[in-house]
Amino acid sequence: MDNSISETITDNGKTLTIKVTENDQGWWLEIVSSNDNITNYEDAFESEQAALEEARAAVAECGVDSFFW
Repeated sequence: MDNSISETITDNGKTLTIKVTENDQGWWLEIVSSNDNITNYEDAFESEQAALEEARAAVAECGVDSFFW
């Protein structure tokens, strides 16, 4: 079974897309900037909510700019 969800966060004209995808190993997280920089998390999460919370916390702690390089 493959499921996925996404949401966007925009700050100062810069947009991130949070992508959470499920497969038989768990929920996987990647954060994609609008200039196509991709941050992949190496470990699966137990739930889509846990993955989203991790992404939101990372953006809140590090800022949107940290995902642009």
